[in-house]
Amino acid sequence: MALRLDWATYNGHTDVVRVLLNLGADVNRKNTSGNSPVLYAAAKSHAVILVLLIKNGADYEVRGLAQMTPLIAAARDGHSDTVKVLLRAGERHPKGHEMALRVAKKRGHRSVVELLKSVLRGDE
Repeated sequence: MALRLDWATYNGHTDVVRVLLNLGADVNRKNTSGNSPVLYAAAKSHAVILVLLIKNGADYEVRGLAQMTPLIAAARDGHSDTVKVLLRAGERHPKGHEMALRVAKKRGHRSVVELLKSVLRGDE
């Protein structure tokens, strides 16, 4: 079931994700690429799916094959919606925030940069 959950997550099929979660799919199982569903949800900006995965016990600080966290993946691609979900879930590692901030700055994602700066300042 994990591979189907990865596929459904990657492709943004929220209803399929819900069904697979109800059937007991392992939200933390990595696929053969070394990535988990939560990493795909963050990287592809599927905020609703990301919330579902986290509510079902997904590790939102997991690292993928390239050692990228979901927060860094979301920041890299400018997905402020998924960055917010991860921060609200409790992603609280300043080093991870700093790396995500550097990546977002490099890619010119202003809204993500401002969001992460506010968290690092303690505004959030």
